[in-house]
Amino acid sequence: MVPPLPAATLRWLWLGLAIWNVLIAAAIFLGFPDRLLGLNPASNKKTWLPVLFPVLFVAMWLLTTFLLALMGGWRTLSQHYTAKSPFVGQRFRFRSVQFGSFTSYSSVVTLGAAPGGLYLAVAPIFRLAHPPLFIPWSDITAREFKGWLTKQVELEFVKASSVTVRLSRRLAQLLFDASGNKVVIRIDG
Repeated sequence: MVPPLPAATLRWLWLGLAIWNVLIAAAIFLGFPDRLLGLNPASNKKTWLPVLFPVLFVAMWLLTTFLLALMGGWRTLSQHYTAKSPFVGQRFRFRSVQFGSFTSYSSVVTLGAAPGGLYLAVAPIFRLAHPPLFIPWSDITAREFKGWLTKQVELEFVKASSVTVRLSRRLAQLLFDASGNKVVIRIDG
């Protein structure tokens, strides 16, 4: 599910990405890195690659991380449920969850359960635009459904109704047990 952004904002975002890619391609085609680094354009065209590649890689990594947070719904959740203090409770590290219909975080999420709520955090390398979250159990509704191969649980949130988080039934049960069973899983037939 796409976060509730106006269509115009999403169009500008995608237009900006397209323009960025065209500019990078044009700069490479026109030999811009050679001129920037003071190299002779007639020399080996690949001499700038070891210098420019890490910069472009980091830029694309940061952009991708930001877009995942925006499109998956993490950013929307963070506007309402950012963790304000260090988490104290049982943690389940390197777990997989799915935000919305298409944003998967495979083995990079730490989930935690405490009597007060659910904790979510991503690995530090993905932390841009992904602050740790703490969501009170009273703001969570859980619904079990049959996925393609396994049973899954979909979480919905009172203050961010457009965002859903899917996790395995087994992981959901571990979280709810560690919380003192603060959430009841609704089963859809």
